[in-house]
Amino acid sequence: MLDYWATGYDWRKLEQQLNELGQFRTTIDGLGIHFLHVRSPGPDATPLLLLHGWPGSFLEFLKTVGPLTEHGFHLVIPSMPGYGFSDQPTTTGWDPDRIARAYGVLMQRLGYDSYLAQGGDWGGVVATRMGAQRPAGLRAIHINFPEFLAAPPIGDNPTPAWSSPRSNRAAASSPSSPDTTSYSAPGRRPLATPSPTPRPGRPLGSTRSSSTGPGPRPSPATRSLTTSPCTGSPAPPPPPPACTGSRPASHSP
Repeated sequence: MLDYWATGYDWRKLEQQLNELGQFRTTIDGLGIHFLHVRSPGPDATPLLLLHGWPGSFLEFLKTVGPLTEHGFHLVIPSMPGYGFSDQPTTTGWDPDRIARAYGVLMQRLGYDSYLAQGGDWGGVVATRMGAQRPAGLRAIHINFPEFLAAPPIGDNPTPAWSSPRSNRAAASSPSSPDTTSYSAPGRRPLATPSPTPRPGRPLGSTRSSSTGPGPRPSPATRSLTTSPCTGSPAPPPPPPACTGSRPASHSP
């Protein structure tokens, strides 16, 4: 592989291809930005901003240039600051928001008052920020690497592992109960006070908890779930549903 890159790779061939496509540089916010600008022969073509990510470069889009321009897209493909032929920033602050603003300026300079943006990896992050900033002319974004991932909503029946410490203590009379969270592995000291397990998809610090002794009641954001004494299954906060038994059903380990 080293021998191929040292002696076999034809850089001049790629250099000629890039020059034939049309590559340019402009200074935005004090930084030199390199970009390809390839126009479609179609009379009503849609400008499309293509954003690469890390680790990568504008070269990732070379195979899309022909098909996209043939299907009616003018292409603008910049090199992210510090990548390819764009300048390396010498000061801090070139975060995704600043890069997004620079790309909005680039499209304005090219005379595009209506365009789309697509990005993946860090390019997806920048495209997302552009969508939030809504620069003049941006109609929509498409990303293949979402910046934020959200878990699906949790229904009314979370697993027993998400029940409150109060319900766990209520079920502690049955050592084999699956609601007991004070269990410790052999050789480990048991926990002094069981703590609730954070729900997937909830930010840290927002776990549901309960207060069982004197003190202020939990806020609505930290309201706990209780366990029905009949079945040990999750139920709404007190009052509990009516039942005939007094202890949760016993389960085999």
